[in-house]
Amino acid sequence: MATNRDNLCKGPCTVLIDGVGVGFTRGGVSYRKEEERVEVEADQSTSIEKIYKISERMYIEFTCLEMTKANIRRVWDEPATNLFGSQLNIGSNETTVVEHTMTIVGKGPKDGTRTVTVYRAVAVDFGDLVMGRREDVDEIPASFQLLKSNNAFASIVDT
Repeated sequence: MATNRDNLCKGPCTVLIDGVGVGFTRGGVSYRKEEERVEVEADQSTSIEKIYKISERMYIEFTCLEMTKANIRRVWDEPATNLFGSQLNIGSNETTVVEHTMTIVGKGPKDGTRTVTVYRAVAVDFGDLVMGRREDVDEIPASFQLLKSNNAFASIVDT
């Protein structure tokens, strides 16, 4: 395959959760796909005869720098009813996790735009809310596990 510098993508992206931007982020957006596989071995062979995929998972992670209560609520999987006025209550008796849609818009190949649309995402791996650091701004890591919709986690469109 020939190299093409026009396919190099560099630049910031915008993250929207449920259609609302989270504001400034740090370190970009990380996409991770994991697959679990099983290997088939046979007594008559010294090698693996076949490999089957038995599950797949996908995750999105980023660091949110804008510490709004709405961002904290979504990143920590708090129900919308926990945010009212100037107050965000942490913790609830809800047993159902909140599903979100996500859109990530950034630089695409050939100076275009790349849009990643996530159909269903659930906050997981809740990180530490870091406040009051002397040497840096406050931040909160965001980690979402994607759930499939119509056999897909997300779509990537370049325009």
